[in-house]
Amino acid sequence: VGDRAAVARNLPTDLTVTHPNASKGFASHKLAAALGLSGSVLGVGDSGNDVSMMEAVDIGVAMRNARSETLQAAEFVTSGTNADGFCGVLEVVRSITNAHSTS
Repeated sequence: VGDRAAVARNLPTDLTVTHPNASKGFASHKLAAALGLSGSVLGVGDSGNDVSMMEAVDIGVAMRNARSETLQAAEFVTSGTNADGFCGVLEVVRSITNAHSTS
């Protein structure tokens, strides 16, 4: 809602309204800057409030059962939260690490 609020739908019956700087994207950006991280920040999510994080991080990974807007914002999609999805995230990290070590 412009610069007055951030709105995210997480479930069909759940709408989250926060201050525009109270988002996962804003927090990811600030944390990465404070830690001096660049080019290596990975975010994982499945909800509507994860879209801003996917847009703020270097590598966004969505769970297969994520909301459609979260899937669209991610660079990678792994298996769902009920199907060892986090193991899929580790596979993404491994493939990226292998790709960088061979270049």
